[in-house]
Amino acid sequence: MSKKPLSYYKSIRYNVIIEAKKDDEDIFYVAYCKELSVDACRGIGDTEEEALISFKEEKEYYIDYLYNNNLHIPEAEIPKESYSGTFSVRTSPQLHAILVRQAEEQSVSLNLLVNQYLAFGCGSQQVTQAVNEKLDQIDNNMNYRFGSILSGIKSIAYKTSDIVPLNRFEKSCPSSSPSMKYAVGF
Repeated sequence: MSKKPLSYYKSIRYNVIIEAKKDDEDIFYVAYCKELSVDACRGIGDTEEEALISFKEEKEYYIDYLYNNNLHIPEAEIPKESYSGTFSVRTSPQLHAILVRQAEEQSVSLNLLVNQYLAFGCGSQQVTQAVNEKLDQIDNNMNYRFGSILSGIKSIAYKTSDIVPLNRFEKSCPSSSPSMKYAVGF
């Protein structure tokens, strides 16, 4: 599938993204590019520089692998057009009126108000993603902790002669005293 020489593919300059990640208390960095996919080719390091160096090494190995197995090697994405920062939006007259009123109430232009709403909407996705990741981390941590606690509770056996019968959780004690029971199976 690769039609160009290997040296061409190795010389492609991809736009590299470097993200800080947190694992427990440690912070590390991941470097990747969209074209090669973070799941297939990424560099990891304790600093941004280490992650970038690691990515460059991994990219070499990954492109070798794709080329030698005659697999598709994606080229760097080049924006096909530049963006002026201006676009038109069609909306209903009712929504237009609401937005004009809100802009007047806040003493800002309609353009600035809509720009703020768009920025908030775009940013809220990133915030939502970060919050969801943190909630997942907390959930996993709580599951781990509660799992340990429940395992500990299940292994505890209470010996007493004052326990009221526990129905299906009651098990006779193999000791010589018939009044001693173990309560197990929480």
